[in-house]
Amino acid sequence: LGAQKKDFDGPNLGMGEDKFTQWGSYFDSKLANVFFTKELAKRLTAAGLPITAVTLHPGAVRTDLARYLMTGEDKMPSAAELGDSSPLTKAGLIAVSFFTRGVEKGANAQVWLAAGADGDGKYDKSNGQFFENFGKGSVNPAASDEALQKRVWDESEALTKTTFKF
Repeated sequence: LGAQKKDFDGPNLGMGEDKFTQWGSYFDSKLANVFFTKELAKRLTAAGLPITAVTLHPGAVRTDLARYLMTGEDKMPSAAELGDSSPLTKAGLIAVSFFTRGVEKGANAQVWLAAGADGDGKYDKSNGQFFENFGKGSVNPAASDEALQKRVWDESEALTKTTFKF
């Protein structure tokens, strides 16, 4: 979802409050995950480590994430709390359930990838790839920009005061 964002103009990981929007920042973070993973894959390969790094969108999973994205704060009721709401709210929750996966199925894609399921079981073929719906997905063309990949990596290290050495 966010990995396909079309207007990504580079990471602004240390953005100020004046630039912050809940959905925009969420989408940027998903695309930053793609950049970071591609850079990680390159570094693992360069170090000769037999490790595959991938990123994925697991699909729409019924979590309480939306309650934070709507207002930016934990002010909205959780899905569990909404269950005791009006008939209209309950009908809305039922409708949403047709387009989303339950949490218990939401981790299936991660488990599938962790088991090495990239089509033919060859781990190296999927290094640095983005997956969605149990297959290779498409991302913003900027995700191939090696300078942006390195920039996201470098900014991540700077902001977390962590240096990864391979």
